[in-house]
Amino acid sequence: MTTIERLHTVVPIAVAVLLGLGALLFALSIAMFRRSRQNAYWRQRRAAGQAGFRFFVWSLITSVMGMLLWTTTALATWLAFPEGLPRTAIAMPSATTTPEPSFTATETLAPSATSLPTLPVPTAETAPFASITETPDLTRTRLALPFTAAPTLTFTPSFTATATPTETATATPTLTFTATATPTATLTPTPTLTFTPTATPSPTLIPLALLSAPRLQSSVTPNAGARLRITALGTRLDATGQIVGARPPFESPVTRLYFAVRAENLQNGVLWRRELWHNGTLMQSASYLWGLRSEGQMLFFFGQAEGFPAGNYEIRLYLGMSDVIAARATFRIE
Repeated sequence: MTTIERLHTVVPIAVAVLLGLGALLFALSIAMFRRSRQNAYWRQRRAAGQAGFRFFVWSLITSVMGMLLWTTTALATWLAFPEGLPRTAIAMPSATTTPEPSFTATETLAPSATSLPTLPVPTAETAPFASITETPDLTRTRLALPFTAAPTLTFTPSFTATATPTETATATPTLTFTATATPTATLTPTPTLTFTPTATPSPTLIPLALLSAPRLQSSVTPNAGARLRITALGTRLDATGQIVGARPPFESPVTRLYFAVRAENLQNGVLWRRELWHNGTLMQSASYLWGLRSEGQMLFFFGQAEGFPAGNYEIRLYLGMSDVIAARATFRIE
C-alpha cells in the first residue's frame, strides 16, 4: 500500500475529528457569549466574553485545519495519479483437473488340469480305479499403474509501469571576487564651535480642576417608583465577583473603588449619572443610558491607574435630568 492510499484511509477520520471538535468549540463559544450578556456582575460578564472569544477562535482554527487537510490530500492525490489510483494486480491460480489413477488387470488366474499316469494294481478284492489330480498353475497377477504427473499452479503476473525520477546534475557557476583597492579620504581636523545657551522664558502649565463630561440627553422619563441604592463598598473582588473587605476606611494604595447598586423599577433608556467627590471637589463624573435589568443588584467601579489620594470621598448617583441625589455613600482612604 502506497503513502497516498494510506492517506486516503486516515485523512477522512482526521478531518471528521477536527470538524467535530470545531463544532463543539463553536457551541461552547455561543454559550459563553450568551452568559456574558446575562450575568449580573461585570467581572463575570467580562470573563465569559473572553472565554467565548477563545472558544470561537479555536473552533475556527480546527475547522480551517480540517478543510486544509482534506484539500491538500485531494490535491496531492490528483497530482500523483491524474487518472485515479492504480489497481493492484492479484495473481490467481489456474484450476487444473487432477487425474485419478486407474487400476487395470493385465493377467488373470486360470487353473489348468494335469493328468497323472495310471499305475497297474495287482489283482485284489478291490476294483482298480484311476485317480486324477488337478493342480492349478497360479501365476502372480501384475497391476499396471499408469504414471500421472502432479498438477502445477501457473501464476500470470501483471506489471504496472511506474515513472522513476532521475536526478540530473546541474553545473553551478563559480563566482570569483577580485579585490580592488579604493583610496580613502584623509580627515582634516575642523575647528569646534562652542554654543552658549541662552535662557528663554517658557509658559508654566498650571493644573486646573477636572471638568465634568457633557451630560447625555434622554427622552425616557424615570418611573415614579424608580430607585437606586448603594449596598456595598470595597477595593477587591473574590472569585465569584463579590465585594470583599467592605469596611472603610481603606488603606492606600487604592486603584479601584467598587460599589454595588440595587436597582428597582428602572426601564431601558433612562438617564443615570454617577459622580465621585474627593474632599468636596468633583473628581470623576459620567452619564449613561440604562440598559441592564430593571431590578436587581449590579456592580460598578471607579478606577485610577496611579491610585486615589488619601482623603474623604463620596459617591453620588442621579436619575434622569434631575440634580436631586438618588443615592450616596461616604468613605475615607488613609
